[in-house]
Amino acid sequence: MRIGYLLHSLVPGPTTNTEQAVNALAALAGQDGLAVDLCVPSSPGPRADGHSREKAIERHYGLPGGTFGPALRLREMPLPAWATGRLRGLLFDMHAAPWARLEHYDALYARDPVTLVGALTTGLPVIFETYRTDINRSRRWWPFRRMAYGADNLAGIIVHSRVARQAFLDAGVDAAHVLLAYNSFTRPSDGPTPSRPAAREALRLSADRPIVCYAGGVGPHKGTDVLASLARLVPEALFMIVGAAPGAVPPPAESSENLLWLPRVAPAALAAYLAAADVLILPPTARHLVASGRTVLPIKIFAYLAAGRPIIAPDLPDIGEVLSMDNAVIVPPDDLPTAAAALRRVLADPHLAERLSAAALQTADTFTWQARASLVAAFLRQRLSA
Repeated sequence: MRIGYLLHSLVPGPTTNTEQAVNALAALAGQDGLAVDLCVPSSPGPRADGHSREKAIERHYGLPGGTFGPALRLREMPLPAWATGRLRGLLFDMHAAPWARLEHYDALYARDPVTLVGALTTGLPVIFETYRTDINRSRRWWPFRRMAYGADNLAGIIVHSRVARQAFLDAGVDAAHVLLAYNSFTRPSDGPTPSRPAAREALRLSADRPIVCYAGGVGPHKGTDVLASLARLVPEALFMIVGAAPGAVPPPAESSENLLWLPRVAPAALAAYLAAADVLILPPTARHLVASGRTVLPIKIFAYLAAGRPIIAPDLPDIGEVLSMDNAVIVPPDDLPTAAAALRRVLADPHLAERLSAAALQTADTFTWQARASLVAAFLRQRLSA
């Protein structure tokens, strides 16, 4: 059975959806005889380093060489060279369905609502994967829900959290059609994670000052402005935010002496930044879940756990599915004084930090891409045969 996985983002690329898709497919391909084509927009030009696009993807995401092969193929949908940015994604969404129909797939796999609508027009069985809740709770998405969820060829839905699954059930989707499959993390393929001193030396960071690290999207919608405010309450620590867009300059309100803004790095390089930190943090705000519903149970949590560092996170339903007071420090959302006190407590108590680190690593071992792939493969077989 060959499945066409339609992804309108440029790969390799800086967005989290590409990281999740590539890692999930690398584990899924070959399960129970499944073969997958990763269908993406054509590359805007030749690679300067001389590597094939498949090799570039493997290197960027830290996958072992030879990940691509008969069970996992890269297929590029031709697009004009002038199509860049959002226009590239829009053109892909418009033309992916008829293009995929000619490829004679047994089923299609979509992870964007617009791509899903196009895929459903082919008549082929379609699997939809998403982390979002807003599409099930916002009134403006009602026409999409009515059309997509009522389609006979929507074979199944895969979500990344219980919160997202419940949103589909509340929207009237049959529970048997919705699979909960948590994400995971990728261990670097080039050797063990460096120690904290080695990581700091390699990254030219202070050897003495405590470092609090956040790695992920940057902007008010991600809560990094809240981290800037928290940094002013804990001036003794250096707050390292890894994920700024190239050339981006933080607004004056989010600048301070102990706030270090760093650009996005490839997933394969992220482990060193996490290893250099004393504490890893999720912005202590409910904004991402309550206001937007577009960042539910962020994948960075799994990378944080695998880094074996103490984690501070807000008390929210999605985060609580993975983090608890057993393996992290949970603080009330949007209560900066309490968050600052909790951070100081972890930095001042090495025994607490050691216990949290060990618990984080133990939790990380329960989430693997291979275990997820086995779950997804069984679901695909069951839903597509139905």
